[in-house]
Amino acid sequence: MSAQRKPSVEPRYRRRVQRRPTIVWLDGQRLYGRRRYEAIRDSGVELALMGGAAPFIPVINIYTTGTGATETVPTGATQVVIECFGAAGGGGSGGASGCTGLDGSGGGSGGYSKTTHACSSGQTVTYTAGVGGAQGSFPGGTGSAGTASSVTNGTVGITNMTAGGGGGGHNSTPAGAGGATGTGGTDSNLAGNAGQIANNGGAGGVGITGTNGNGTNGGKGGAAGTNNATAGGSGKIIFAYT
Repeated sequence: MSAQRKPSVEPRYRRRVQRRPTIVWLDGQRLYGRRRYEAIRDSGVELALMGGAAPFIPVINIYTTGTGATETVPTGATQVVIECFGAAGGGGSGGASGCTGLDGSGGGSGGYSKTTHACSSGQTVTYTAGVGGAQGSFPGGTGSAGTASSVTNGTVGITNMTAGGGGGGHNSTPAGAGGATGTGGTDSNLAGNAGQIANNGGAGGVGITGTNGNGTNGGKGGAAGTNNATAGGSGKIIFAYT
């Protein structure tokens, strides 16, 4: 008698592994589509979280405005990376046209501070995003300095963080100075970059490259005889939770 073959047993269900997307917020507005993709691409936050029980979905909150505003740790987060960028200075205006007209210099970018710290749901910090400096008035005006950004401890337990604002550009020299070196960061504290002096208006200082985003550039200096100087970029505060 020949041996009987056992019928093959197909699995009744196939377990699906889901990709849990990082949630990105900019000034209180949730980002979707291309804007969300670009924010994540620049952040380095891990996207593919897999497993049975739903893990915490990483969240990035980005603020470019706010004075004494409160940030609350979302439910389930256990670590936060905080980045603080000072605002940039405005570009100096070019002088009046003619042989004696001078080109304006660029404004400086803001300083930077970064901290990584353990956190728990519901804990808070207070933040202020610096305001970018206005460009110099035509003809020959000096750009305004950007203001400092800060993150102040509430219940998370961080050291207070600051990042200085960049200096404003001038008509000709000097260029706007880089913002003062950040303070309070456990990972990094950097000064901003100075603006430049150049024909047809100097470029603004380049914003500091951060982990989950970058600081803004200083305003461009105006060309002589042309009212084309630009304002400095705003400060920025980033909270990346995992």
